[in-house]
Amino acid sequence: MELLAAYSVFGRGSARSSAPGALIIHFLGGIHEMYFPYVLMNPLTILAVIAGGLVGDAVFVATHAG
Repeated sequence: MELLAAYSVFGRGSARSSAPGALIIHFLGGIHEMYFPYVLMNPLTILAVIAGGLVGDAVFVATHAG
């Protein structure tokens, strides 16, 4: 969801104009596949999404969440 918010603020062209709608669909509808095209637009974001998932898992393990 943070990726879509970043594209809404800092994106260029059609990515910037379509990201707010995808963000609403992702937030309200829970459809996580909405951000895949935005990730694939810039291959470096693939690493960022993977790192974010790893950090989230580490926080859950450290705090015994879930």
